[in-house]
Amino acid sequence: MSKEKKEISQEASPSIGISRRDLFKGTAVVGAGTALTMATAKTVEASSNAKPVEARKNWYVKTVSQITTPYDLSKTKRFDERNGSVRGPGYRNYVGDAKENERAEAAKELRDRGIREEIPGWTLLDQALASASGMSSFANSTFLQWTPVQATTPQERGYDPYNVAPEIAAKHLKHAARALGAAKVGITALRKEWTYSVGGDGRRIEFENVNEPYETEEKRVIPEKVKNMIVLLIPQPVDAIYLHQTAIGGSYTGNIAYRLGAWTIGALAEFIRWLGYTAIPCQNNTFITVPHAIEAGMGELGRHNRMVCPDYSLNNRLFPIATDMPLAHDKPIDFGLIDFCKTCMKCAEHCPAKAISFEREPTWETKGPWNNPGHKAWFDDAVKCRWNMTIESCANCQASCTYTKKNDTVIHAAIKGTIANTRALNGMFVRFDDMFGYGFAKDPKKWWDIDLPRFGHYEL
Repeated sequence: MSKEKKEISQEASPSIGISRRDLFKGTAVVGAGTALTMATAKTVEASSNAKPVEARKNWYVKTVSQITTPYDLSKTKRFDERNGSVRGPGYRNYVGDAKENERAEAAKELRDRGIREEIPGWTLLDQALASASGMSSFANSTFLQWTPVQATTPQERGYDPYNVAPEIAAKHLKHAARALGAAKVGITALRKEWTYSVGGDGRRIEFENVNEPYETEEKRVIPEKVKNMIVLLIPQPVDAIYLHQTAIGGSYTGNIAYRLGAWTIGALAEFIRWLGYTAIPCQNNTFITVPHAIEAGMGELGRHNRMVCPDYSLNNRLFPIATDMPLAHDKPIDFGLIDFCKTCMKCAEHCPAKAISFEREPTWETKGPWNNPGHKAWFDDAVKCRWNMTIESCANCQASCTYTKKNDTVIHAAIKGTIANTRALNGMFVRFDDMFGYGFAKDPKKWWDIDLPRFGHYEL
């Protein structure tokens, strides 16, 4: 075996050996799945409630009239992000000062020991990259401001605002978003129920009948005329995600996506303002983005209570822009995720904090006050999650998800297509995923020798 072929074999299965019998067995399963997918495709397309979307690429994804996660907005409350969430000071509210101080000290001790003992994934080199990827956060106050940075409206320049049919406007906006760096774009209605009552900065978030958004020391105000929500998806570097609980696998991947996302939504907001409309770009401090993204047809809600995109799986970061620009809305999608998550459970098995549910069926009962009620899901224990996530930069659920793949191959598409149309082979596909070593941690030392694409992103 040549050196090149040997390296490819090791990359495909870093932890588990694969026999010729297993390989042939797996290939036969994929072939059967492909045939089954093609046989059932006509039936699916004929359904009055489902139509193919992205036919050239994600031919197995259907549009549906409602999202696949049942929800009841009458039971949903506007969440206090500062106190209800486990982000920021919210975690201290749940565990107390002593436990929060213990968490902070454990995180510092791991990072110091990683440098002293040259622990793979925590060396000086690894932590330098993780820290550098978080730079420019100081500029987010500019990228994410609610009023124009330098844009002037057509009205200010003596012209009429951009005025075309909402369908054409949506097409042009998505094209601009892709040109500015978004991997995927979805558009839906802004839901007040999915807007925080108090943001992470401690200020109230209110809706008022005003023409422009504004901020004071006590509140941030969204104009009532702002009815639409745009959600952009920025993928994380998938090779780094595979490093699991390391400075690169957690901190770097999240940081790089947030830095790129902040610039992209800031630029797209300026584009919207140049056309004569209001644009409010945000990260995680104003809107609950996941349900907006799911309604905008970007994915479905998985076992980890996060969105799985058919292209980028859980390995994504989402960025919302609220606007009054007239835009056609996207429809929710169905690619068989809910039934697959009932069988798979890989994210729960790989979670070191045991924060993800092992129950077969989703439920309306929340795990704790950090979960917003009003939807049926596998609710997570966010307090347990934060302990591992912030100490070890854990991203195991993102890496272990069966949909997280580096390449969009014909075989992967065939498997996704089969999952979308039948649950009969779901268990076999999970075992097949394990057999090829997907979801298991890679060697952090080898990451520094990989020929990376720009920002670690592969075009899917």
